Amino acid sequence: PPPAPAPVRLGYFASWSTGSPCSGFTSAALVAAAPRYTHLAWAFAAVGVDGSLVPAAAGDPAAWRSFNAAVKAAAPGLHTSLAVGGWAFSSGATAGRWSAMVATPRTRAAFVTSAVQTLTAGGFDGLDIDWEFPGAPDRGGRPTDAAGLVALVTDLRAAFSTAGGRRLGLTVALPAGGPYARGFDVARLAPHVDWFHVMAYDLAGGGRVTGAHTGIAGVTAAVRLYRGAGVPPSRLVLGTAAYGRTWAVVDAAACAAGGGRARIV
Repeated sequence: PPPAPAPVRLGYFASWSTGSPCSGFTSAALVAAAPRYTHLAWAFAAVGVDGSLVPAAAGDPAAWRSFNAAVKAAAPGLHTSLAVGGWAFSSGATAGRWSAMVATPRTRAAFVTSAVQTLTAGGFDGLDIDWEFPGAPDRGGRPTDAAGLVALVTDLRAAFSTAGGRRLGLTVALPAGGPYARGFDVARLAPHVDWFHVMAYDLAGGGRVTGAHTGIAGVTAAVRLYRGAGVPPSRLVLGTAAYGRTWAVVDAAACAAGGGRARIV
């Protein structure tokens, strides 16, 4: 595929947060922000029990159509994607859905067919695979996931090349290094995707240890990792966070002893 246009200004729309009392993002705010982006991704859709692409909530199909109509009216030429997965989806009862879906040609075909139908009906221009994370046993992964994901994106690219007379976009979200990166065979994925979204945020502080969650050392290491695997810079879109994390220091001595890092109680 051709290299990603420069620059790509991508934003994820957290659809579940619109009603949040402290950080809700209204429809009006979304429309006002749309012209600042070249790409917007609706997060998230899900993988069904039968392997098909399904809405995360019953009202999402209608919301997808409204979303696309509104943002494209505000920003003609804007490219929209439907992101599927996310962190929470690989937890609890749905943790193994990705692995089960990519494991057989039949379930992959169900996903591909439903993806084309869903994107077309919803007015989207592409799909973002946000599997967090293949091959990770703590995330419902299996050792065969890396090969299964390559098979899935190969099937998706073939179907997306001529879907309804147009080419649908295909992207894959990647972790910013660490053990979760081992589940992605980026060298074999790269020929089939338009570009990768590197999640260069929540690198620290999201668990039980404080720290810079967008630390430049971790971001640099992630970019070097993927470039070393053969992905050109033009195919990497670096994700940064429009938020921060703060803590109240209750034991300054312990924090200083840890070099400015402390375990969260």
